[in-house]
Amino acid sequence: MIKLFSIIFLILISNLQIQAELRVGINIDSNGIIREGAKVKVSLSVAGSTSPEDPKLEIQGGELNQRKTGKSFRSSVINQRITSITTHTYELTGSTGKYSIKGIFKSKDGTLYETDSVNLQIREKTAQEKALDPKLVVRLAKNNPYVGEPVLAEITLLLQPRTRLYLERNNIASLFGEGIRVNFIDGPKEASPINNQRAMKFLYEISSLKSGDLSLAASYTPLLQIPSASGRRLVDERFNLKSKVVTIKSKELPKEGKPSDFSGAIGKFSLDLQADPLKVNIGDPIALRFTISGNGGFEFIDAPSPTEEDGWKFYKPTKLDLQRGEGLSPSKLIFSQNLVAERIHTELPTFRFTVFDSEKEQYVTLISDKIPVQISKSGISLPSKISNVSSNEKPSSVPLPNSENKLSDILVTPTTITPTWSVASSPVWRNRSIWVTNIILIGLLIVASITYKKIKTHNQSLSERTPKRIIAELKTGNLSSKLFYTNAYECFSKLEKEKRIKKNSPIIENLIERYEQINFSRSKLIDIEENFKKESAEIITELTSISKIENI
Repeated sequence: MIKLFSIIFLILISNLQIQAELRVGINIDSNGIIREGAKVKVSLSVAGSTSPEDPKLEIQGGELNQRKTGKSFRSSVINQRITSITTHTYELTGSTGKYSIKGIFKSKDGTLYETDSVNLQIREKTAQEKALDPKLVVRLAKNNPYVGEPVLAEITLLLQPRTRLYLERNNIASLFGEGIRVNFIDGPKEASPINNQRAMKFLYEISSLKSGDLSLAASYTPLLQIPSASGRRLVDERFNLKSKVVTIKSKELPKEGKPSDFSGAIGKFSLDLQADPLKVNIGDPIALRFTISGNGGFEFIDAPSPTEEDGWKFYKPTKLDLQRGEGLSPSKLIFSQNLVAERIHTELPTFRFTVFDSEKEQYVTLISDKIPVQISKSGISLPSKISNVSSNEKPSSVPLPNSENKLSDILVTPTTITPTWSVASSPVWRNRSIWVTNIILIGLLIVASITYKKIKTHNQSLSERTPKRIIAELKTGNLSSKLFYTNAYECFSKLEKEKRIKKNSPIIENLIERYEQINFSRSKLIDIEENFKKESAEIITELTSISKIENI
């Protein structure tokens, strides 16, 4: 009997040991040989109960960058038992060399289990493979700018055919250089092929902060999908690209002939002035609109200053948003300002704007065109003064009252009056007129509260309208021209807040101009009515197209 219990005990102990043991394995893709810059996938598998901790990779021969990419489960029959197998996958990258890799698992009781070792070789790229690698090229519109002069810089990423670029948030080609200010404008954008290579371009604006020889370079770590060595499939590969260094020879601005009102704007600009209305009375405001166009630095630009101030009252100018042009297209900066005539003038004052023209290499003062204006006196007539009475006319003589009748027209109420009592009339609540008056007042209050609630609900519904709902209302054709442009501008503003609009098209620019003309112009809007039918269809098409663009 004792022998029987001993045999059963040994069988149970052996079964527990079998269940406690782990079966582990390791596998590596690509036969363990990859080229420099490529990634390799390593899988660690385990059958049995393990600790919650992930397995670890033990690497000999150097350091490798590792990233866990997944965890999967499957069932298999081992020793006539159905066992769950867990597989952990890792992604490895590194420099050239030979490595030995094995996995380490931990069971629930803390025992460590090692897999067999696998070998990994990362070889150098061949000359042919290096020729197929992407390249980063920097090109400047001008290599010898003045200090503070904006210059367009273009970064070109050259790719082989069939190569694809992954768009990653916050990962773009960047420029760097000591003593250089860098401003990102746009990119990446597909450009025309160069030497049978795909070209992806980034656009920057740079300006030197000091004079002398400065160095500029670009770097980028794109994730690309490139053809494999066999060319039969595409594989993902991360590249660490750096461009050749570009030298910039920065020059100081000349001190000779520098005007006192020079604000620091460098480039080629033009000045345009518009005013409305041009027929006013003295004291009426005139709205001015300055448009400064050109290629250059807009950061230091102030509003143009008047060449004369006598007889005018100037209000503080307002700087509107900068409308940056694409590539080499000119940008626009708009200022708005009001002024009031204090006396009669025949034309508006001219305004001056001083810049440094980098092409002419000299300071240039731009003067706005002379704009005629009709200013007249106010039509209100003032009453004539008493002193203007003719000396021949004498005021009629009025006899002064004597001391006895001075207070004859004032009745003094005595304090000892005894009231005359009378029989009380009917109660107030029985007075029909009072009831009617109160009912009318209560009705007016109810109507006012209902109207206020409807207006509030309507305004709230307007603020919650989506761009698609607004576009649907525009397509009905039931809106007047003013209401159409107002609603279309609201739709454009909401799409712009959703960052679906990176650059305004000519149709959107025209919409903005119409909106400002309706809301801020006092002139007649005849041209709006004439072009409304044609422009409304174009605006609806443009807004519909923009609303379908997905956010990046």
